[in-house]
Amino acid sequence: FSRMFGLNSDLSTICRLLTDPRPYRCDLVLTTYTNWQGDPEKRLLINEADVGLGCETVFRVNRNSKALGGFASFLLAFLVTMIVYRNLELVIKVDDETIYDGKTGVIVVGNGGYFGGGVKVAPDAKIDDGLLEIILAKDLKKMDLVLNLTNMYKGTHLKHPQVERMIGRKVEILSKDDIRFEMDGETPGHGSSMLFEIMPDAITLLL
Repeated sequence: FSRMFGLNSDLSTICRLLTDPRPYRCDLVLTTYTNWQGDPEKRLLINEADVGLGCETVFRVNRNSKALGGFASFLLAFLVTMIVYRNLELVIKVDDETIYDGKTGVIVVGNGGYFGGGVKVAPDAKIDDGLLEIILAKDLKKMDLVLNLTNMYKGTHLKHPQVERMIGRKVEILSKDDIRFEMDGETPGHGSSMLFEIMPDAITLLL
């Protein structure tokens, strides 16, 4: 997430954040879903959410040790998950309009642009523009994923013909099956529908 603001963990950056933080207004995303207890729940996210391969990778990362660090842990989990993953049948609605109905490798709803140890998944996302960045990877083959892994880290994967970028203020993901989703590095619930709504200018960060 800090990559969105050009921040790093060197000593000079840490000292500046402690002594001279700068206010930055940004958006949040209201998420509506079913939690693991089967109850409807709402939660705010600041960075991104996804359904599909990315979610299953995060689920695997969170169940295992991260001793290798964020980048290596995510990459290893991604490669293992890819072997067993099967694309999902999803209906995607953006601003109440159905824009896709079919097999889906992954769909990302981004307020921020990065996830998973540095994957530049939504390279055009801006955290203060009042819009959601939607990245839809359709019925991708596993070899496509392997060949485009470097592109995903560089943010150049949008050139792939099976990858589509959209923007909107509300995104609904529907499935005939019970599926889980990921938001900000956690997997808080599951179900057959998830709703994401932008909340513009919702919070001040000190950066």
